Amino acid sequence: MKKGCRQREQQGNDDGYLLLMRTRVEMGWTIPPLLKCSLRAKLGFLMGGVALLTLFMVSTALIVNEKYNARKNLVRELQSMADLVALNSSVAMVFHDEQAARETLASLAAKPEIMAAVLYDDTGTVYSRYSWGTIDGATVISDLRQVHTRPENTLKQVKTFGGLSYLLEGRLHVIQPVMDKGNFMGAIHLVDNMQQVKQRLNTYYQVVAAIILITLMVVAFLSSRMQTLITDPLFDVIDSMSQVIDLKNYKVRVKKPREDEFGILVDHFNKMIEEIQTRDEELNTYNADLEKMVKKRTQDLSQAPGLLQDGLATEDSPGDGRPDSTVIDPTAIQTIKALQMEGEPNILSSVITTYLTGVESKISQLRDTGSCHTLLDLQAFAHSLKSSSANVGAVVLSELCKSLEMTCRNNTLDDSDVYIKAIECEFVNVKSALEEEISRL
Repeated sequence: MKKGCRQREQQGNDDGYLLLMRTRVEMGWTIPPLLKCSLRAKLGFLMGGVALLTLFMVSTALIVNEKYNARKNLVRELQSMADLVALNSSVAMVFHDEQAARETLASLAAKPEIMAAVLYDDTGTVYSRYSWGTIDGATVISDLRQVHTRPENTLKQVKTFGGLSYLLEGRLHVIQPVMDKGNFMGAIHLVDNMQQVKQRLNTYYQVVAAIILITLMVVAFLSSRMQTLITDPLFDVIDSMSQVIDLKNYKVRVKKPREDEFGILVDHFNKMIEEIQTRDEELNTYNADLEKMVKKRTQDLSQAPGLLQDGLATEDSPGDGRPDSTVIDPTAIQTIKALQMEGEPNILSSVITTYLTGVESKISQLRDTGSCHTLLDLQAFAHSLKSSSANVGAVVLSELCKSLEMTCRNNTLDDSDVYIKAIECEFVNVKSALEEEISRL
């Protein structure tokens, strides 16, 4: 029951696959090019794709982590520098020395990444400013107003949280408090163009790209070497199959590569070829013996032309006394017996009875037509009798029918009467031998 269910399930899967393929053809779908590639190419694509996907995921994680850490480090660095400027500026603000404050801010020129700096007092008013490059203090103040609309609230946040930082239009803004002996004096606002981070990330991108490229080259090299572990045994089996198909060489064997699934495949293949070779040798031996027997019988008939022409055309002509084994091939009888099903009528008796009845009817019809038969009638008679006689093992009778058929195909009736008489004579022997087989049942 389970086996039948599995068979129905498999049949259903096959029908579904055929329906899918038929639908694809009707809708004009084509087979993907990858499916048309060789196994070696598919393995290369598979290993390369897995390696590329892995590298992409790892490199993406590394790049995201590097960008986060780079910005974080830049914020810390800029906060430290802002604290140093705030410390130096607090003295100038205590003594209201604006010149000293400007000089302190001007010292930031030593670090070109800092585009601008603004010093605020405790009311949010600009006390001093510094700019370098394409940005000035007004722009810095305008950017600050976009994020923090009320300066007094901004200073409160700076005083409460100890500083602020934000990213705007590709520039990093850091605001640190200016303190003097615990008193809040104002705030220092620094703006960095982040060129240092960009250069660092560009270098990191190049390194990652180089690593990916080298890794893919190594994977391609290793895959070209390692895939031979899979493809070589398959190619050996394919080459051996080609020799069997093209050259009919059943002596070929495949060397077992190793103890794995491919080793099992090679073992089964070698056993299959060995079985085919054994059957082929047995068949060749049988054909050789059969050819000898047919040649001997044909020779005997050719040496008795008078016998064929004088009196063997009648149904009562006796046989030539040959053993049954030379008239009927025992192998054909055993083959028919092997088809016998338990509880069914005897199949050998049914086959022989049907054969004898059919042949007698055909020979009787041929006699009734006399000499009026045509080439087509004789050819059809010989072809039908040839096949049925071969099935029951009447090899000599089958060969005689084959010769008559070839004569008719050559569009000649020469010697057709001789062949017909020979066929009738041989049928007497076949009938006797087959009736003897029935009597043994």
